[in-house]
Amino acid sequence: MIETITGWQSLVSTLSLSTTHLIGSDRLSSPEQIPVVSPATGKVIGSIPRGTKVEIDLAVSAARRAFDLGPWPKMSPRERKEYMLKFADNIEKHRDELAALVTLEMGKPISDSWGIELRALIRTIQWFAEMADKIYDETPQVGEDAVALITREPVGVVGVVTPWNFPLTLTAWKIAPALAVGCTLVVKPSEISSLSVIRLAELALDQKLAKNLECTTMSMHLPLLVQLQRDANFCTTQLIQT
Repeated sequence: MIETITGWQSLVSTLSLSTTHLIGSDRLSSPEQIPVVSPATGKVIGSIPRGTKVEIDLAVSAARRAFDLGPWPKMSPRERKEYMLKFADNIEKHRDELAALVTLEMGKPISDSWGIELRALIRTIQWFAEMADKIYDETPQVGEDAVALITREPVGVVGVVTPWNFPLTLTAWKIAPALAVGCTLVVKPSEISSLSVIRLAELALDQKLAKNLECTTMSMHLPLLVQLQRDANFCTTQLIQT
């Protein structure tokens, strides 16, 4: 962890803030941008693209193709576990950068961003990675003349909508269980704190997870969320239970 204010200021001066959607490995621009305002200073620190039905359709379609064609849902649980652990390691390497983005966009102290937010993000992904190869099916007793199996399989595309206050922690709570069981994702972070989540999706590219972490950022309009809910399966609770 960087120990001095000047050290953090130096890091912030080198940050490259994304201004595009990230859908799979494609970066899509938008004609309309949403300003990102630092609550600490009241100053505009960057902008993010405003999403529309077009971007929702593209993101859901990409995530659906990734699910239908693989390889993520077709990997063995152990393979998914290894990819997710590498993802967590990559996040650790960029911990200072991600913590700085969280502080810039939503104002919490850098010590909290680094020590609480990033710790929760990394440990959540590690925990569910270790869970991936420890989910068991069942064989209920149905009598000597029959065999019954209860199997647990990925359900498809998961739509994830997260609030502003713990952008990476709450994103991890949603995406980690979904990825562990083989689902693909469309992530819609809050327009107030999207920079850190978009960067998280970019880090997923390094582990070839981008086809499963389809990230599109859009303003919080109810019709768009209804569209997303209709197109993607909101099943995070089910995934945790399985």
